[in-house]
Amino acid sequence: MKKGFTMIELIFVIVILGILAAVAIPKLNATRDDAEQAKLATNITTIMGDFASYYTAKGSFYTTGTTKVAMNALTNVPLDSSGKLQVKTKDCLTFAVEDGTKIKITPAAVASMDPVCKKVLAQDGIRAALTNASGTQVVTAVASKMASTVATSGVSFDYASSGVSF
Repeated sequence: MKKGFTMIELIFVIVILGILAAVAIPKLNATRDDAEQAKLATNITTIMGDFASYYTAKGSFYTTGTTKVAMNALTNVPLDSSGKLQVKTKDCLTFAVEDGTKIKITPAAVASMDPVCKKVLAQDGIRAALTNASGTQVVTAVASKMASTVATSGVSFDYASSGVSF
């Protein structure tokens, strides 16, 4: 007589593996989103600190005369050519030099924003980091933790004023 597994034993093993996979895959996706949130929060605070450091070192966001500094010269955080910070290939925030002392931060439209971006922008620490000297926030959280209303005009940070601290 040959020794081996019966068909019923093999089916039970396959069913058990299927159940384990059904539990593990959603957990893996949630872990990836958590990692994206942590990365985005770190990138936003790093960018804000880099802007402040650059302004402190150079005294202006102009290279010469009225030529604005390229965004990739202000920070090592990867921004696309137009100063957009993206999450999973969707726009989250756009950073632009407004004049010699100001950086303008404009969020993407809420409808096209990735849920990871919405969650990060709703965090208290990020909202505080994205609040300018006059108290204007880039993001104002509403009742639901997942939803947020975004100021479409953006917020300017005047690094020459003393109200912004990092």
